[in-house]
Amino acid sequence: MAVIGARELREKTSQVLRRVREEKAEYIITCRGRPAALLLPTEAEAVTVPPTGKGTPTPPMASSRWTAPPRSPTSRPSYRPARLPAPLTFDPAPVC
Repeated sequence: MAVIGARELREKTSQVLRRVREEKAEYIITCRGRPAALLLPTEAEAVTVPPTGKGTPTPPMASSRWTAPPRSPTSRPSYRPARLPAPLTFDPAPVC
């Protein structure tokens, strides 16, 4: 399995995808030297296209491999409002 950096993949996307499609090449994509993703060939029968033609093709098993964590209907982002500094006061008395 070949290793390719994100920058090199960006520069050679067409060549890499051609190798994946035609030669069934597999790549480990790295980001700053650490593995970040796998690029693997798929079979044409395993990919379905939405009937409207919009969006990207989705593998049929994608939903069974990963599901989003359940969300509570009342869940909101937790944050604290910023505290304002105490107002400045002005003393008109001279400081001599």
